Amino acid sequence: MLEHAAELWAWLEDGAYLYVCGDAERMARDVDRSLAYIIAKEGGMDMPGPRPISPASPEKAVTPATSIDRGRRGAAAYGAIRNDATATMTRPLHGRRIALLETREADRLAAMLREEGAEIVACPAVAIVLPADPGPALAWLGRFTAAPFDDLILLTGEGLYRLRDLAQPAGVEPAFLTALSRTRTICRGPKPVRALRMLRQQPQLRAEEPTTEGVLALLSSLDLRGRRVGVQLYPGSGDRLVAFLEGAGAIPDPVTPYEYASHVADESILALIDQLAAGAIDVVALTSAPQVRRLFDVAQSHGCADRLLTGLNRTTIAAIGPVVAEAVRRHGLAPAIMPSGSYFMKPLVSAIAATMN
Repeated sequence: MLEHAAELWAWLEDGAYLYVCGDAERMARDVDRSLAYIIAKEGGMDMPGPRPISPASPEKAVTPATSIDRGRRGAAAYGAIRNDATATMTRPLHGRRIALLETREADRLAAMLREEGAEIVACPAVAIVLPADPGPALAWLGRFTAAPFDDLILLTGEGLYRLRDLAQPAGVEPAFLTALSRTRTICRGPKPVRALRMLRQQPQLRAEEPTTEGVLALLSSLDLRGRRVGVQLYPGSGDRLVAFLEGAGAIPDPVTPYEYASHVADESILALIDQLAAGAIDVVALTSAPQVRRLFDVAQSHGCADRLLTGLNRTTIAAIGPVVAEAVRRHGLAPAIMPSGSYFMKPLVSAIAATMN
C-alpha cells in the first residue's frame, strides 16, 4: 500500500470501496495506520485523532483509537470500506432507468450503476481524440521540455494524459515528466490533481472552486509578473485565462492537446430525446460539459430543442460537478443531483442512489 500510495489515494479520491482481508487482531492496526499515513501524505491533510506514521519508522507509530476491524474510522475517515451487510441491502436504484452520455469510462460508470440496481440507457455522445494536427501541441512540448515553465495551469486531467500520450511516440516522455516535476502546477479541480498523482507528480496549487472562475481567483492572489506560464486548455475553453495572464504581466503559452468528436450518430441522440420527452428516463447522468453541448446541438439542428427541454424538465438531471452543472444551467435547467466536494464517478453514483432511493 505504501509503495503504491499515490495510486491508492487516487482510487480513494475517486470514491473506491476498499475491502480489507486479514487478521483483525494483528493486521488491522497496521492497515489502519498505513491508510492514515497515505491519506495525510497524498491528500495533504491532517487526519483526525492519531498522528500518521512514517513508513520508515513503524515502531514509532501511534495506534488509532478505533481500528479498521471495528468499521468506524474506515467508513467515516476513508469513505471506502463497505461490509457484507451493506452489500446485501436492497439495491437503491432497482427499476430506475438512467441515461448515460459518457464515452471514455462508460463501461465502468454503467457497471457501478447496475450494481445499485439501475437499468442503463447508453448513448455515448462525445469522444476525446488527439488533435488531427498534432504539430502545435508537439511544438509546445518542445518548448516545455527545453525550458520548463515557471507555472503550468491544468484545467483537465484528460489534458495532462493527452500531453503524455503525445510525448510518448515523440520520444520525450522522460523529459516531459522531468519538466513537470520542476514546474509549479496550478490545478482547476480534482481530476488534474488525480492525473498528476497517477504520473507520480506532486500537485501543488489547486483552485478552491473547481471552475475557471476559481482558477482566476487563485491566480489573482499570485505575483505572476515575468513568469512563463503554460496553460492547458480544452476545446471551447476560450481565451479568458490567457488574457488574464497577459494583463497580470505573465508570459502565457497555451496548448490544446485534444479534440472532441461525435461518437454516436445524431439518430441515437434523437432516440434518447424521444425517451426523455416520453418520460421513459428517470435520471440523465452528465459527466462533461461537451455532452450537454452535443445534446442541445443535435436537438437544435433537428428542430426538437423544445422537445428536449420538455423531456429534461420532467427528468432528474445529475451533474458530476460544477462545470457540468453550469453548462446545464445555461439552458435554463437546474441539476437536482451533484456530488459534494468530490467530483468523480463513484461519488456521482452514490449521490444518485441516495436521491433516488
